[in-house]
Amino acid sequence: MQLYKALNIGIILAMTNATNALTFAIGANDTIVGRLTHATIQRGESLADIGRQFNLGIFEMIEANTKMHYLRPKAGATVVIPSQFIIPDGKREGIIVNLPEMRLYYFHPNKRAVSTFPIGIGRTNWTTPLGATRITEKKKNPDWTPPKSIRKVYEAKGKFLPAVVPAGPNNPLGDYALRLGIPGYLIHGTNMPKSVGMRSSSGCIRMFPEDIAALFNMVRVGTKVQIIHDAYKIGSLNDTLYLEAHDPLPEEIYGSENLEDELANHNTSVVNWRRAEHAVEITSGYPVVISD
Repeated sequence: MQLYKALNIGIILAMTNATNALTFAIGANDTIVGRLTHATIQRGESLADIGRQFNLGIFEMIEANTKMHYLRPKAGATVVIPSQFIIPDGKREGIIVNLPEMRLYYFHPNKRAVSTFPIGIGRTNWTTPLGATRITEKKKNPDWTPPKSIRKVYEAKGKFLPAVVPAGPNNPLGDYALRLGIPGYLIHGTNMPKSVGMRSSSGCIRMFPEDIAALFNMVRVGTKVQIIHDAYKIGSLNDTLYLEAHDPLPEEIYGSENLEDELANHNTSVVNWRRAEHAVEITSGYPVVISD
């Protein structure tokens, strides 16, 4: 699965016409939401096209369908829709962004529902930072003031980038932006939807236009945001233990993860280590059974 990253590329409550946001009811002890489904590939569809219909990013679709060509899958074939998720560890408040998963979770204030969205994150050498922060500003139709570092990249390629890019179809922030307390970083839309679900940004967190419109209306200034790196998520359902594995991001700032450490807070006596190690090896991106 590292090949594709090198390219840089439980009950549903709501799925409205305005957004494909996946919103699930959750109890205090629920750790797994959603379910796996399947779809039939239509002629001319890519995995990215299919994923967007189900509110999934391109890399999520690639992880779950490794034997398919991501640009030209065979028409008529059955594709896995990985719309089951283990909720990341952490306090269920505000937003949790899980970088290796390339997915954002928003916990509604009543704490009885969670909405989840695919995201694009910082590409290699333009990493998205970890940490706890808050939304400090909400902006509709934002202008983009590119930092000097990005303008220098453009200049090196012989391209002109103005000091301010006004709102509109050429603005990479899209129609909505949520400024974070970490200086220089935003959660925002995009004018390149196919870049969602990849390592595609200069460090910001980008979302499908319909998703950022929905999230923009859900959150307020002051909403807490946790940006984490949790490549191996553990959950349970009906007394069965599951592991959702993703490739850890390689940069040193994200540290290293060990499956045994992740399982330390669970009953390891029920773990089938062969299954667990296989799950880490294949990194399907959706929960798989690791107990007997």
